[in-house]
Amino acid sequence: MSKRNGWSKVQASVFLSILIVTVCLSALNGLASTIGTTDAVAVKGSSGSSTSGNSAGNRVFNDELVSGKVGRNTLKVEIGTGVNLPNKLEFYGITAIGIQEVNNRPCKVQLFGGLLDNRYGPSDRKLGEAELERCSSSVFLDYKSASFAERRNRFIRGVKACTETGTLTSNLIELKGLRIFPAEVKSTGEVVIRKRTTQFTRANCRTWDVKLLCGTSQILVGVIMHETDDQFVGIEPVCKNVKAMPEPPGFPFKDSIGH
Repeated sequence: MSKRNGWSKVQASVFLSILIVTVCLSALNGLASTIGTTDAVAVKGSSGSSTSGNSAGNRVFNDELVSGKVGRNTLKVEIGTGVNLPNKLEFYGITAIGIQEVNNRPCKVQLFGGLLDNRYGPSDRKLGEAELERCSSSVFLDYKSASFAERRNRFIRGVKACTETGTLTSNLIELKGLRIFPAEVKSTGEVVIRKRTTQFTRANCRTWDVKLLCGTSQILVGVIMHETDDQFVGIEPVCKNVKAMPEPPGFPFKDSIGH
């Protein structure tokens, strides 16, 4: 009798353990996930070599890190710069970059995009913006942008600047065009490199400089604009890894604009 009771206790214990494991696995499988970005890493130049640029703040300016010309100063704009967004910044990706001019001088940059999770896209919401003093004092701006907004799941993974030389008595290089390079972000968080680029150009776009690409599992989350004499002369990308991550309760949140 005691042996039977002992065996029954063992069976009950095993059954309870299996039940607990099953419940835990069901709970884990039921967790919703979305797509986001993680820590910034090194940028790749057109040669494919890695540089230890904007990931740590100790930027080394060279042809593999700046497209255009190295400026006397820099202006950094990332997702969340100058705007309010209803969701955490890591859940957004950039689909378009716009640059505005005053009196033929590029001085304002804007980032557009939407949530990386393809269930909630595409979108061309303003994700960030910053300007030089030249633009802040004027409302008459000439605006152009390069955009993947109409291509579902396409986000920017690289940039390439077109420049012009200034006056005959100046060696200043002005940013007069921008080409962007795409990546597709899958629902699993996988980043697939795509080839179809898009661009904008202005008058006097004469020389296309080096292209700068994020790594194969990364997308662009911001740019560092190089400026001299209150106008943009070069651009470098800020990149982050992409991966699937737990979805916050209530995600995605909305405001009057949308997600």
